[in-house]
Amino acid sequence: MNIARSTLSPAELVVKWNRRFPVGTHVRYWMGMREGIGKISTTLSEAILLGGHTPVVWLYDVSGCVALSHVEPVIVPGGAA
Repeated sequence: MNIARSTLSPAELVVKWNRRFPVGTHVRYWMGMREGIGKISTTLSEAILLGGHTPVVWLYDVSGCVALSHVEPVIVPGGAA
């Protein structure tokens, strides 16, 4: 799911993300610009709409939330996305 290129509204992105990716999904994320390979983590929450405009999710071992535009699900060996 490429959130960064989506034409859905922010609220629609939250709904779509939560339907497809349950809490505990392994993800790659970037804290700043989407440069390099990013880091791997696991979601700790469902996505929400922060401030009424930014879809975000909380990740394990990350302080604060990360915008869905900077998160993508990954497939881990021996597991699911």
